[in-house]
Amino acid sequence: MFTLFLLSTSLLLAEPANPEPLPNHPLTISELVAIALANNPESKVAWWHAKRAVSSVDAAKSAYLPKLDLALGAAHGKEYAFINGPNKTFTQTDAELSLSMLLFDFGERSNEVKARQSALEAAKWEADFSLQKVMIHTLEHAYN
Repeated sequence: MFTLFLLSTSLLLAEPANPEPLPNHPLTISELVAIALANNPESKVAWWHAKRAVSSVDAAKSAYLPKLDLALGAAHGKEYAFINGPNKTFTQTDAELSLSMLLFDFGERSNEVKARQSALEAAKWEADFSLQKVMIHTLEHAYN
């Protein structure tokens, strides 16, 4: 079933901006299914949910990487003195670079990755089910 999902996703991504006119010959079953998958909004939504779940897994895995922070600042001002004192103009700049990495979190990161991988698996099944519904509906009405 998952291979069906992978094969049909290329059809969803290759949607033209302007739909092509239908050919003059009678359409084959595979052409009908391809048209139905490319134009069905439910299958597109399911596909984007699966893509979002993949991104979510990648974001969870990024917690294992070190964090690099850079902070820059600049200020310019003028300090006024009291009577007969000189006024001072100043410019101040500062920079801060920090590198941090969480070494031990009692399994929180690994459990977060596992949870998001499970959500990805569910999204794949949902997309597969949605694509199969479109295909079955197309095949049922192909000869009517």
